[in-house]
Amino acid sequence: MRKGISAVLVMCNEEKVIGRCLESLKDVVDEIIAVHDGPCIDDTLKICKKYTKKIFIRPKKGMCEYHQNFLYNQAKYDWILKIDPDEFLSENLRKNLRKLI
Repeated sequence: MRKGISAVLVMCNEEKVIGRCLESLKDVVDEIIAVHDGPCIDDTLKICKKYTKKIFIRPKKGMCEYHQNFLYNQAKYDWILKIDPDEFLSENLRKNLRKLI
């Protein structure tokens, strides 16, 4: 593993909130890895493609825990930030995240 931060998230049709989440991660983490739980029926994937190429669509399970080990195995950095699509990093955390690691 390399020194850095991998952000991982599981989403399911989150077009209303995913942009704010990903925008808060941009320029803060070294990579963003996203899994969509089942087929996407909104613009979630289109929005995600603006921030990362590491997007996976996996079988619908209805719970994020099913996808987490998969996400962790995709990460190439030694720190993993798990975040939900409806969460975002505050400005203070964006400025200081590297100091925390």
